[in-house]
Amino acid sequence: MRPIAEAYKDFPILHKEHNGHRVIYLDSGATAQIPQSVIDRVVEHMTQRNGNPHRGSHILAIEASEDY
Repeated sequence: MRPIAEAYKDFPILHKEHNGHRVIYLDSGATAQIPQSVIDRVVEHMTQRNGNPHRGSHILAIEASEDY
């Protein structure tokens, strides 16, 4: 199992501080925090490959289909 301190590094929002203390997020029943690797991939898709998957033969649709 991966050490918590190592996994913590992957989640930018967990580096946030409030009143001089690190934020601890426990409300995972409503949402989940996102690791940097996922943020990076979503940004890449949205800025470079955003198209309708399986809906066309143009380059953006093809690349979106590959991502899908």
